[in-house]
Amino acid sequence: MHACFFEVTFKIYAVSSLKEKRMIIKSIIKRCQNKYNASVIESGYNDKWQLSSIGFAIAAVNKSTGDQNAQNIIDFLYSDDRIEILNIEKF
Repeated sequence: MHACFFEVTFKIYAVSSLKEKRMIIKSIIKRCQNKYNASVIESGYNDKWQLSSIGFAIAAVNKSTGDQNAQNIIDFLYSDDRIEILNIEKF
């Protein structure tokens, strides 16, 4: 069994409050959990309303499957027009 961990830091556009930010973050987290069966948490910038960091954990049978699932999530995040990815850190 292989585990893949990574964290994505991004900027959120068109928000003017923490409440709006939370709605977008919850939407992204729920979609990633449902579509990719990943464990997801908001891991940073909790008090900043235009920045966020989300941590992902994926369990897979082998390394290549885990890496492919991670890449699918990253591609999904790049396709979301509400955010701009600033950094991706794989562990």
